[in-house]
Amino acid sequence: NKLPDYRITCIFVDKKYRRRGVTEIVLRGAVDLIGQAGGGVVEGYPHDTSDGRRTSVLYDGTRALYERVGFTYVRPKGQRNCVMRRTVP
Repeated sequence: NKLPDYRITCIFVDKKYRRRGVTEIVLRGAVDLIGQAGGGVVEGYPHDTSDGRRTSVLYDGTRALYERVGFTYVRPKGQRNCVMRRTVP
């Protein structure tokens, strides 16, 4: 596997603003900025909640969120996270 050109490792949203779509706006904005900078392979490490288990702290979004933004599942990473990738033109 080729090393990514960019890594999105953490997206923190203050408690007062959670569950309002802010994380998705931030992730889409990061992808747009990467595209404006010439693009490349982007890797993210969201929580994998596809098994239905809830997580109390989501500091980097969920697998479903990354899938909505065009990322593809690559592999598990640790117990609760996964590696997702997207190539941005």
